[in-house]
Amino acid sequence: MKKLSKLINFLNSNNLKKESIYLQKIARESDRFYIEGIIKIIDLFKTNPIILPSNNPHELRYQIDLKDLKISHYKFFSPRRFGDFLDLSIYHPDENRWQQEGGMYTIPYGGANPKISLFPNPQQWVMITRSGDILQNLINLEETLLAHEVSHFLNDTRFNNPKDTNSVSTYGRENTGTDSFGYINSTEEVHSRIMATIHFIMMELFERDLDKNIDDIYRQKWLPIYKNKNGSKKDIFLANIIHDVISNDLNSFLNKILSASTKLYIGNEDLLEKTRKRYLKRLYDLFINLQNKFNNIEEEGDSFPSPDDYYLYSNE
Repeated sequence: MKKLSKLINFLNSNNLKKESIYLQKIARESDRFYIEGIIKIIDLFKTNPIILPSNNPHELRYQIDLKDLKISHYKFFSPRRFGDFLDLSIYHPDENRWQQEGGMYTIPYGGANPKISLFPNPQQWVMITRSGDILQNLINLEETLLAHEVSHFLNDTRFNNPKDTNSVSTYGRENTGTDSFGYINSTEEVHSRIMATIHFIMMELFERDLDKNIDDIYRQKWLPIYKNKNGSKKDIFLANIIHDVISNDLNSFLNKILSASTKLYIGNEDLLEKTRKRYLKRLYDLFINLQNKFNNIEEEGDSFPSPDDYYLYSNE
């Protein structure tokens, strides 16, 4: 990645903008593979979960068969490294070990399956147990949380050796708690948060079909919402950021996403400046990727902001 960055900087410094944009576009395709993996795993939990028995009355256990995955560049993920299954547990708020909402991915040991644990708060528990299937209701309510944890799993599958020192799982040495300074600024957590954010934005903007024509969706759905400011808080947020893309307003795009701060997005008072710049770079990539999907924005044209524009924002 460092060599790629140096090459892109060299191309930009020599006014080879067309070549630089082409190279960046190829590099950004890896996000598509991650999103495909996240979508397919979540869809398996929606459509074909295996219900498992549990000795814990506060735990609901589920499982999916990873043999059902059909992911582009399958070798990139190698999801069968741990076997054929991925487990998911939902814990009742009365579970004494966990005092707050959220999620957790557990790396397997001793032949166990990789596992995602979700901890709804009391209000969420009431909402997901009112009717129907608890798992489906929780996914509908907290899909971005599940996407975050699935991204941890996909990261973990990229390396054949769980102890590989080149793994993205660098957790800040002694600060290893999930709310610790080291964890929040780790490469692993940065990547999972940004992938959950990209998954949410892309899935919502494209109405859950990444192959849809964004020009048509923008004119028919997002532009009217932007003009009339009429819709849910989520829809107005999405209409504003896609309008920033079409208007080539990078700083406004970055500011809106960074301001939508939740645990799964980006904002946190403990972020290091270098961590913040990592987020900004990935959001810049998302911005250009969305611009590429509009037919009326030329890839080689002057409409593209500089790859270094996010540094201007980060110093404000």
